[in-house]
Amino acid sequence: MIISELLAEVETLFEHKSRGLRPWPYPRDPFTSPREEEYSRVTNPGRYALLKARLDAWVEALILGGAAEQRDLAEREHPWQDAGPSIVSAVELRPARAGAVPLIVGRARVDEGDDIGLGAALAIGSPGHAWGLVPVCSCDACDDGSGPLLEQLDDEFLTVLRGRVLLVVDGERMVRRTQNGWSSTGSFDLDEPQLWLDGIVTPEPNWTVVQGDAWL
Repeated sequence: MIISELLAEVETLFEHKSRGLRPWPYPRDPFTSPREEEYSRVTNPGRYALLKARLDAWVEALILGGAAEQRDLAEREHPWQDAGPSIVSAVELRPARAGAVPLIVGRARVDEGDDIGLGAALAIGSPGHAWGLVPVCSCDACDDGSGPLLEQLDDEFLTVLRGRVLLVVDGERMVRRTQNGWSSTGSFDLDEPQLWLDGIVTPEPNWTVVQGDAWL
């Protein structure tokens, strides 16, 4: 299977799984700031079932295409910290290709008490290291509509599937690869994050480096 075939299968499965679910637009006029009360409110968390449908389509497409095997994870095996996302369930996707990085997929509540609309919590490696959360925040103020969320989820999967150095942590600073470059936390010189991901900087023994071959 190649990436284009996988994406076509994801779209086919998503069309089926999202039947009866509706996308939603950007919720406010351009250049209009959110109201204060929107930061503590999640309107209709069930609409995030559309995001769960996309997540389920990715997992199923990888398994049906022979790119991965799935293993259900017990709660004690979840790689997220206690203060992290509220996880309903999680699976580990073990790539069929030797040397590729495992992906842990968690289905995360976007609002406590609601198990219909679920987001995605992703971790990489074995043991798993937290990688991505979609949405990062589900409050009304941070809502950009469903389109950017689906695109972000696709980007997270594609970044992992293409392999290379994905994550470097030196204890204080972190660099992670993205579909279009990198993101980081901590203070860096101008080109330093890219040098980390390109393997030009030799990591210290106590650094965490997650890297691997492409899945496909």
